[in-house]
Amino acid sequence: MKKISTLLLIITTLFIISQKNAYSLLNLELFGSFASTPQGAKSDISSSFGGGFGMGIDLTRIGDSIMLQLRFDATYHDFKNSAAGSTKVMVPIFIGTRFIFGSSIMPDWFAFYSDLGYTLLTKSNYDSYGQASIGHAMGIGIGAEFYIYKFIYVGLAVRYYFGNERFLTINAPTLGVRF
Repeated sequence: MKKISTLLLIITTLFIISQKNAYSLLNLELFGSFASTPQGAKSDISSSFGGGFGMGIDLTRIGDSIMLQLRFDATYHDFKNSAAGSTKVMVPIFIGTRFIFGSSIMPDWFAFYSDLGYTLLTKSNYDSYGQASIGHAMGIGIGAEFYIYKFIYVGLAVRYYFGNERFLTINAPTLGVRF
């Protein structure tokens, strides 16, 4: 698996370098987050508020109006266990692609996007034995960025995770900056 990951990283890097219009813009985000009660979880778990951080690297333009971005984010969620009064922590770690859409008819201060990727779910005190565990899911989402000053933006995002456990997150407010 490590060899395959290394090979994919090398191929992706060579592809990006070979693009004439490729450039790298980094954006960093901090956000608040709401997560619905995971389907498939025990009924004593409630929804959760949390927070997280994200990072995106612009890879290349697809045509005149779509930017392909490599995306990573991690969110902390502390689900309450109403029966025992304890907490069950889950940290979804998302890595995937984001497609940022723009065009000449859209204002400069607005960007719409969709994303798709793999999510590693690290869970602590989540099962009946209080053990830590790892889960897997796919995440698909949409969102918007509203630029308030040159490279500073606020945003809103909705992402649905599907795998062994299904849940929805709403990330708002998002505060981001592009470098």
